[in-house]
Amino acid sequence: MSTLAMTSSKRAKVTFVVAAIVTCFGCLATPLQDDRLEMALDRVLGYILEHNEHINVDGLFGVVFAQVHLDAVLKNKLSPNERVRLQKLKNKADLIYAVIKPHLYNGDQNQITFVEEIVDTDLWHRDIDFRRGLVTPMPPKTTRFSFDTYDEYIAYLSSSNMSETQSDECMLQLIASGSRTYLHECHLSRNCRHRMVDDPHYDPTYGITHRLLYLQIGRARLCAMNSQWYRMQTRNYCSYILWEAAKNANFGFLDELDDVLFEQMTLCGYEGFAEFLAPEYVEHVLDAQTAHGCYGIPALQRSGSVEAARVRRSANLITYGCNDHTTGLGASTLALALRFQKMQQNISTVY
Repeated sequence: MSTLAMTSSKRAKVTFVVAAIVTCFGCLATPLQDDRLEMALDRVLGYILEHNEHINVDGLFGVVFAQVHLDAVLKNKLSPNERVRLQKLKNKADLIYAVIKPHLYNGDQNQITFVEEIVDTDLWHRDIDFRRGLVTPMPPKTTRFSFDTYDEYIAYLSSSNMSETQSDECMLQLIASGSRTYLHECHLSRNCRHRMVDDPHYDPTYGITHRLLYLQIGRARLCAMNSQWYRMQTRNYCSYILWEAAKNANFGFLDELDDVLFEQMTLCGYEGFAEFLAPEYVEHVLDAQTAHGCYGIPALQRSGSVEAARVRRSANLITYGCNDHTTGLGASTLALALRFQKMQQNISTVY
């Protein structure tokens, strides 16, 4: 039946459902969705464990975030059955970490540095104060695009000049600037300081998420920085990132943007911005999971052609059109959504 042929009664039901969703922004705490998140997380962790030989540094990094979020969930007041189920998920994530991490030392020195200094669960534990109202969608400051159509939006996102190689070099410089065991000054080159911190222009997609991750690595490694400045920077970054994510949602969630959407949710959600865990975003993460438990590039899942979709340089293609980077991010995003859901009663709104 077409939309125009719907009866008034059906329209009323649809309107009611939409209104209920809008009214319940951020309300994920239903037993059904609890179960769906846990089952989805179990499937993705099972897939990663089964295909562990194909998981690289970026893929394991997503599992590290899943470990951190599951640790936090297990500190909550839970029923005995919940605790058993969630502990099993945590044990599976821990096993993945123990199996994969030793193999990653077979790479070059840069990879070994990332494995030793960044892919470490202890580095990323932190309390998260989830709050709504701290970020609002902030469009880019450009007149080149109107963003009214899919083509214009994709053209804008494709204008990014972000280089993964340069980003990695700046992160390695940050790591080398001092110990992570005590507060210290982190000395950056002029180029890295401009590219990753001071540049007023926000490169779309991975350009801005890598800048956010850069600050998060600096905080985790105890670089001396003004806490008020850090909050302002991350709030500005995530306000722009929220614009990208919201525009993506308006277009019905574009297949080719799943990887970057999961990265946006993982990193801005880690800062406590509850807008990135809105029901429609979490539902999309659940819906995007394949029957095999993994995540990847739908164009590859349909055609098997690598040229059919954008593939991150650092991603390993595995099976069923999935890749380790998106699959790792799927694990981190699902675990974060579960953590957010268990803390619903403690979430505040800023007006």
